[in-house]
Amino acid sequence: GQMYRDRTEVDNFTVAELSMDNAVGQFAGQLGLEEKGGIRWVPSAEQKDRGDIHFSGFLPRPDSEFSLLLALLTDNDGKFSLPLPLPATASFAQINEAALKKLQRLHLQAVVSPQTVLEKTLPDLTLPERIDFIVGDRLPDFMDDLDNFLSLFTRRPHLGLHIRGCYDDTADREYLLRMLQEEEDYRVDLENVRRQEEMARLIAEEELRQVELVNTDIPIDEDLIPVLEAREDLQPLPRQQVELPEEVLPELARQRALVVQKYLVDTLKLPAEKISLAEPAPDGPRVDILLKPNWKQPPKTTQASIDEEKE
Repeated sequence: GQMYRDRTEVDNFTVAELSMDNAVGQFAGQLGLEEKGGIRWVPSAEQKDRGDIHFSGFLPRPDSEFSLLLALLTDNDGKFSLPLPLPATASFAQINEAALKKLQRLHLQAVVSPQTVLEKTLPDLTLPERIDFIVGDRLPDFMDDLDNFLSLFTRRPHLGLHIRGCYDDTADREYLLRMLQEEEDYRVDLENVRRQEEMARLIAEEELRQVELVNTDIPIDEDLIPVLEAREDLQPLPRQQVELPEEVLPELARQRALVVQKYLVDTLKLPAEKISLAEPAPDGPRVDILLKPNWKQPPKTTQASIDEEKE
């Protein structure tokens, strides 16, 4: 066969694999990656117009827009591969262009729905995107669906989770208002019973005092019963319409998120540093489970550290 600048002509043999390490700089520059790693092109032995491009050892820079996509693809060996509809005779330029276009498309999918990318690369793994709660409740019925995140963190070690507690501004509000109103009405009713009993006790004491005075021929100097009946602190309280404090619904959402976080960390033993809490949102009685990148950036090399290593 013959290799040209823009194509490769292959006779009757199969290319097992082709190193593309000379393209590392191009991929790193366009995707915001550290300029290190390896790339190989492996044509398919079974299908004529298909092959796989393999990446290994790539790390995103801290400001890379592709850090989430890379975390979704990279396995625990630091590798990932992409199928490309190209023949074994494809040139470097064709392979580079096809791979970059595919990564760009996957990047857009990852931004919109990271779960979609995972479903393509890990089809055997079912992961919930949310945990639903009963209106007004802080505890879900069950969380067994979360167990697959243990496998995910093993197979995709550079992923983390963002837990966002949510509330329903109508349903949760109405439920909590009803609960608060019932509690307030019960408190008022108890207080009114206490006041009524206290007034009855004081009036009974006053009546007994007056009877004793009459029985001993002592004139009643003052009738205190009207005074007791007019006492302001013994008058029945009216029921009041309660209002829901502004912080109650966001706090309910935070409590929901904490329950899910606690299950992931305490029960599944997932690394706590990979799980963060987002600000509450009025999106319904649920907890959203959002995938995020969790890359450990290598420590910066300083002159002092270089000198220490030399010593």
